[in-house]
Amino acid sequence: MILVARCGDFSVGFPLASVREVIAGPVLGPPDPRCPGLRGSVTHRGAKVPVVDLRERLGCRAAEPPTPPRRAVVLGLVPGRVALAVDAVVGLTEGTLATPPGGRRALPGLPPVALASGEVVTVLDPLALFRPGERAALAESARAGARGGRA
Repeated sequence: MILVARCGDFSVGFPLASVREVIAGPVLGPPDPRCPGLRGSVTHRGAKVPVVDLRERLGCRAAEPPTPPRRAVVLGLVPGRVALAVDAVVGLTEGTLATPPGGRRALPGLPPVALASGEVVTVLDPLALFRPGERAALAESARAGARGGRA
């Protein structure tokens, strides 16, 4: 199963096994200063979770100033969690592997998947969205968040 979300003009998918929860209208707290590029943090099940703007991460940031995210997809990473700010969550679906238009992958992730609607989406590999140094900083932020934000 795949969770499909909208991010700017893109539809992207996440393997359902990596999704912990979707938060509607998340209220953002301050970002962890140890993790540059964060949009903020959100409290998820009693722990602070870093929030990354997926539009910015994928290079599809709109020209206008950022608005509060409409949804946050909380993903389980090893270790910890991260939330990705997205514009909308379309829903859950099954799909089949597809050949991307032009034969190339436009986004980092697993092979594109064709949905029942005929749309082709890239299923993102959550770990591939972050460089090793970023993953280490996110892991430290997650450990601090689990302790209630204490370093």
